[in-house]
Amino acid sequence: MSKSKDILLVGSGLTAELTLKSLREKGLATKIVHLPTQESVEGSFSCVPTASPSLPDSKPAPTRARLLNIWGKELFSLELPKLSFVKPKGSDFEGRVESTLSCGLKIVRTQDTKDGALVTFSDGTELLCGLVVFADGSHSQARSFWRKLAKIQEDKFAIRRWSFNVPDWSSSSTWDFRWAPGKSVEFVPFEEKQLHVVLRFKSPFGGALNPAELKELFSEFGRDVTGLFDDLEEASILCEKESNIEDAVFSPAPGCVSIGEAAWAARPFLTFHWLNRFVEKQLEVLAEQLRLESYQPQSFEAQSCELLEELKSAESFFRKFLHEDHVLWRPLRALLVRILPNAVLSSRLRRRFYMF
Repeated sequence: MSKSKDILLVGSGLTAELTLKSLREKGLATKIVHLPTQESVEGSFSCVPTASPSLPDSKPAPTRARLLNIWGKELFSLELPKLSFVKPKGSDFEGRVESTLSCGLKIVRTQDTKDGALVTFSDGTELLCGLVVFADGSHSQARSFWRKLAKIQEDKFAIRRWSFNVPDWSSSSTWDFRWAPGKSVEFVPFEEKQLHVVLRFKSPFGGALNPAELKELFSEFGRDVTGLFDDLEEASILCEKESNIEDAVFSPAPGCVSIGEAAWAARPFLTFHWLNRFVEKQLEVLAEQLRLESYQPQSFEAQSCELLEELKSAESFFRKFLHEDHVLWRPLRALLVRILPNAVLSSRLRRRFYMF
């Protein structure tokens, strides 16, 4: 008897959405069982390459980004890859999967059998499927039974990140970064008259700051930034800590694979939506193996780790270039921005930022 081609998909965010699209459009599963999760949805949108399978409620993203100094003067600009904004739909997979399990149900164990992966749930029920795909984000259920541990290193100088949405006072058509030593402010016009704002501060201190404290912390950027906090409610601010990308476990248990953040030990520092391009590359690897009916967990993990090294390189460059506040690095960075031609900087950043 051949192994089951049914797939259990765990997750409710954009990563799960992309996974479902990939499995469906390539005809890689005879049946998809969905286990929805209550993962938090970051911000109010996510970004995917326009070459991706079309997703509902998508909108073209800006085609250029600009790096600005603390006073808003353009230092250089960068052509962006073709991206589209997608509004997360939560757990609305109805009609696109054959079966939906109860939200809140947990996977407690998986076993390899001659017929496929035998999954045991927290209520004692079992399910036989060909593969379990964890696409449930940074609080993945897979963490509870990793057969090997990812390394978690304390990052004393992790970047604090605050994000919120405000009315778009600038009507900007570019993806802008305002930069000061150790700090940055990111402006993303993601829909008509709406602006997504991301504040980053590299420090071992900090935490959940209220609007008045954020206003003081970023006061050096001037009134066009501090004015964002005048009518901002504290409940609308999402605060997170971003760290170095750590080691990951992409084959967390027998018969399982983890996609994107579900495999990572800690939330990494990401910008320009590297994550969704990384996820798409992972899905290409998985789809090819399933198409050839030759899924090998060791091979999938090895190829995912190679992709992760590429992502680490991009993350490390951006993190150090824009947020490192070492007394010796600060004047060198300022000099490079001033003397290098825009074309040289743009070419270097394109290679580092966009993994293409």
